[in-house]
Amino acid sequence: MRKVPSFIKDCEAFLADAPSPCFILDRRGRVLWANPGGERLFGEDSPTLTGRPLEEVFSRADALLQRMRSRKDIDPFVETGGSLFLVDGISLPVSIRLQRVRTGARRTSYIAWVSDERELQELRTRLDHSEKLSAMAILAGKVAHEMRTPLNSIFLNNDLLQDRVGKMRGAQGQKLKRYLGILQEEVERLDEIIRSYLSLARLAGSDRQATEVESFLEDFIGEIREDYARRGISIATAFRSTQKQIPLNQRQFRRVMLNLFANSRDAMKVGGVITVSTEDSTGGYRITVSDNGEGIPPESLSQLTAPFTTRKVNGSGLGLYLTREIVEHHGGRLDIQSIRGEGTSVIITLPAKQNSSNSIS
Repeated sequence: MRKVPSFIKDCEAFLADAPSPCFILDRRGRVLWANPGGERLFGEDSPTLTGRPLEEVFSRADALLQRMRSRKDIDPFVETGGSLFLVDGISLPVSIRLQRVRTGARRTSYIAWVSDERELQELRTRLDHSEKLSAMAILAGKVAHEMRTPLNSIFLNNDLLQDRVGKMRGAQGQKLKRYLGILQEEVERLDEIIRSYLSLARLAGSDRQATEVESFLEDFIGEIREDYARRGISIATAFRSTQKQIPLNQRQFRRVMLNLFANSRDAMKVGGVITVSTEDSTGGYRITVSDNGEGIPPESLSQLTAPFTTRKVNGSGLGLYLTREIVEHHGGRLDIQSIRGEGTSVIITLPAKQNSSNSIS
């Protein structure tokens, strides 16, 4: 059995509970010891680290060994990026900082402090996503603002024309009414697209207030029930959650529900039922909007929330993307389940922390 150097026993007392994983290396680059954090990085199935050369452990071992052999002082703040070699060919992105330790008149060892780069990479990904969303939001806001003025003019003049044409008799009058009706529908569709762009632009800064979600949903359903009934669509509720106050931006969350209901409506060509349910789950407070429409092919599910992706002929491709962004902006998650020919369910899971304050920023 290999004898453990006494200085390592001395180090164990303060390195075992160190917040960062670390190894102790001898001057040749062999691993003499790893603290529990270092062992956990490699996992239970990995061979023991003790006695292994650094080349078997770290992809940039050459860079570290070169610094260890140098007579110059080692800057403990300089990081060397690379990968730890785990079992089955798996590698783990890390960065390592070296610290030289004098353990006797002639003995020198090194502490290799290891930083797991996975969390940093995830933060970079989120930041990159946030920056792209911010840039998209600024552009969307400017475009939407510029479109709103001429669109208002078109809407107003179309309204005046409809009033004039409404007084006309005969086939010519009926034909003009039909054309103006089509024009109004297209104007309303453009207005809806502009609202989506403006909602995207307003995502970044928004206040939230403690909201009783089921009361909010009941009020929303009350607003739209009559309009949907005229289309042959009934709305059912199955509220199984305990009533909670959850921090919501109500304007944004109303947009979420409008988008989900519009998708369900468009999926049910000859009418049907939209069911809104709530429940407490281990993951948080869950809201599900289900329909018995035509369903979505499995190969299309993964692309549904991508921006400017739509299965509708006249869709903007922003509805579900914006919905997902709003839900994630609230700290939640959006999942979609669908069976072709049976229907679709969109599941929103929100953090279920109760909050007694009236305003949350």
